[in-house]
Amino acid sequence: MKTEFYVLTTMSNMHVGSGEYNVGVIDNLVQRDVINKFPNINSSSLKGAFREFFKSEKNDDFIKRVFGSAPKAQDDKASGSFRFFEANILSYPVRSNVVAYLRAVSIDVLKEFLLKIKMFQKQNDYKELVNVLNFLTGIDVKEKKPIVFNTKLDKAIVEDFELKAEIYSKDLDNTMRTALYKYFGKRVVLLHNNDFQRLCGENMLPVISRNYLESGESKNLWYEEVVPRLTQFYFPVMEEDRDADDFESKLSNSLIQFGGNASIGYGYSKIEPILSLNLEPYEN
Repeated sequence: MKTEFYVLTTMSNMHVGSGEYNVGVIDNLVQRDVINKFPNINSSSLKGAFREFFKSEKNDDFIKRVFGSAPKAQDDKASGSFRFFEANILSYPVRSNVVAYLRAVSIDVLKEFLLKIKMFQKQNDYKELVNVLNFLTGIDVKEKKPIVFNTKLDKAIVEDFELKAEIYSKDLDNTMRTALYKYFGKRVVLLHNNDFQRLCGENMLPVISRNYLESGESKNLWYEEVVPRLTQFYFPVMEEDRDADDFESKLSNSLIQFGGNASIGYGYSKIEPILSLNLEPYEN
């Protein structure tokens, strides 16, 4: 069995509901990590979405091996050979006056990512990524003083806070710059943890009003949080060697729907092995 890390990029707004009753203004909340309260996707929701996606393959043996017996199966309770872990936030899009969006990351988020790579003993396989994470987490970024690495973004405004980004002050060799842009893109902006909390912590996500119509008449109005498109999450999967290649190949060039509201285009996301990620060509 091997472990691989994947990146989930939301291509449309996403609402993976927490299922909790909320007495506040927002009716439907998204799932969040229990420690830092950032948006996440629980492992059960992740596995369920993948299982639903692979149903179209009409390969019952593969589905049963990977995911186990159907949830409502009475007689057969076989467990799947794959182990899915929760998806944690990696980057969050934020508006700017220079480009359509910046890709915001924070020190704590990256430190946790680095810890998980080490926990699953992937340091050697992911050496280039580990070097980038070590570089970013070693930067002393101050609150309200975001840092960018692309000279074209120097003095760019992080519009949600009206904060002015400053270019990284030290020399960045070409090898590190190439690797940084590969995994985090040319629009990456490094934020202090408190600023990142202000972006996507509790009660900070966009809220969209929803309306239920019956015969053209409004019957119910409710409000729900959404994770905006172009948000990135990462998650590890422990894979049985026999099915690992098939699992990855079927994910490539496909959109997978996560959470509710599929009929109105919510939750459609792209999944890539993190070693196949290359954001630079899309963020000139």
